[in-house]
Amino acid sequence: MLIPYENFVREPDGSWRPLSPMIMDLPGAGKISVGPWLTFRRGRKLLGHDIAAELDAIARQQAQLRLGRAA
Repeated sequence: MLIPYENFVREPDGSWRPLSPMIMDLPGAGKISVGPWLTFRRGRKLLGHDIAAELDAIARQQAQLRLGRAA
C-alpha cells in the first residue's frame, strides 16, 4: 500500500492526521476520502488497514535515511 507520508502530521499523542483532504487507494477496499477530520491511531484499522502503523514504519525509514546521510 502506498501512503502519501508527506501529507500526514504526527500528533503529540502518537496519532496521525492528514494535513488536507485526499483520496487513498486501499488494497481490497478501494478508494476512500480522508482528511483532517480523521485521526489514525496504532492498532485501529480502517477497512482492514492499520494506517498509523504504516505511517510509523515509514517515519522510522525516513529517520534512518536522514541518519545515514548525516554520517
